[in-house]
Amino acid sequence: MTADGFMRSSRWARPAAIAAIAAVALAGCSSGPRGVILSPSETAIEKCTDASPRAVADLKMIDCDLQGVTIVFPDGQTLMAPEIGGGGSTQTDGPNGIGDNHQVTNLGIYGVVAAESDPDGTHTRWWGSRKGIAKMQASEGPELAPNLRT
Repeated sequence: MTADGFMRSSRWARPAAIAAIAAVALAGCSSGPRGVILSPSETAIEKCTDASPRAVADLKMIDCDLQGVTIVFPDGQTLMAPEIGGGGSTQTDGPNGIGDNHQVTNLGIYGVVAAESDPDGTHTRWWGSRKGIAKMQASEGPELAPNLRT
């Protein structure tokens, strides 16, 4: 973890984070060779009653299913939290046409995990529970797992 409280990972994190989100979205609660696999007990969580937008910094403290809730990144970019086992991403416009990539994944009892990668993929900031971030990073194997600092 860096001094500013964010988890940063290598330049390979952006493509791997996108792949992890895609794998979760495709795998959902099923099994497969890669991606986050959630058991039925890991998806058993009550839906949040407060549907107000949530800042990514608050994700580590939420203990309910945020499906349908707007997730707000520090730069103002927003994404809606997907259903459990799902993920989504968007890329903002930058000075050269390519900007930051924002991703959210709903990991059930591990909460929503959000990631923001710079255009060249050299830095990725992660938000969510430590277990959720570790599960996302470990799902993509050794290229991401060592980057988690606890």
